[in-house]
Amino acid sequence: MLRNFLRLLSKSSVLSGHGAEQFAIENGLDTVSPDWFFTQERWNSLQKALEREKEHRMGRFFSFLSIFIKFAT
Repeated sequence: MLRNFLRLLSKSSVLSGHGAEQFAIENGLDTVSPDWFFTQERWNSLQKALEREKEHRMGRFFSFLSIFIKFAT
């Protein structure tokens, strides 16, 4: 609903954060608490992705380190 309303009243097609909330309030649209968007499933998925990225970075670091040690000796 907000997207369609935005198309009619604004040149911008994307709003986020405070600007989106202010636009909704000024135009009489419903707003919800940020907690409404939280789901445990998405949180768990984010944590897994961050852990995989950390492991990937560490793997690259140790690969670089082993190559450096080979050339240094």
